[in-house]
Amino acid sequence: MNETQKHQSMEDAIAEALAAVDGAEPIARAVAAPESSAIEEAPEEVVDLANTVAAAEAAAEPSTAKTETADSDVLAAKDSALDDLKQRHMRLMADFDNYRKRVQREQKTQQLFAGENSFRDMLSVLDNIERALSSSNDDSDAASLRNGLSMILNQMISSLGRHGVKPFASVGTYFDPERHEAVARQGHPMHDEDLVCEEMQKGYMFHDRLLRPASVIVSAGKLDSTGESASNGFQGPEAES
Repeated sequence: MNETQKHQSMEDAIAEALAAVDGAEPIARAVAAPESSAIEEAPEEVVDLANTVAAAEAAAEPSTAKTETADSDVLAAKDSALDDLKQRHMRLMADFDNYRKRVQREQKTQQLFAGENSFRDMLSVLDNIERALSSSNDDSDAASLRNGLSMILNQMISSLGRHGVKPFASVGTYFDPERHEAVARQGHPMHDEDLVCEEMQKGYMFHDRLLRPASVIVSAGKLDSTGESASNGFQGPEAES
């Protein structure tokens, strides 16, 4: 290719570039300002493209506004639900506190008057003791006084039994450290070793619980005569009064 042809080709390329630039300028103006006079300078397909872009932008603006409104409504609903939960929680805590105080008052009242029925039964026993003492001033008969006291004793045992307090037998049973309290250990003509041979003070059960252990004397083995003793020096604690 000679110099003239190269120069011609270069001029043609420059012309095509300028033509492209001249065609793009009205398109850009049409897109930027579709309602301006720049649309008149652009081809028909460019005008259609500009109108489509403008319509899309116009449609996007209300959608964004609707989204913001929906988000605002959701936040408002969440705030309202949270406030409702807080109010319910406060009411529940107040009700529980009132319930706790009421239960504490009832428990104190029950503890204060727990022995009411027991003491009511004891009053009748006291009445009989007073009658026995008043009758002993007028009548010196020891037998009648003994009978009266025996009746009072039986009444007392019966009253205690109604409340679950009952004595248990110890004489003739093996020594049990969980139920017995040994005060002495000595030989006995009838009872074998480690058997309770004498009861100094009765033991009592309260339902299935030990209320008071029995104070007992434990046998150290059989003796040939009642005068002999096989004491080994064992001495238990003193009996309860």
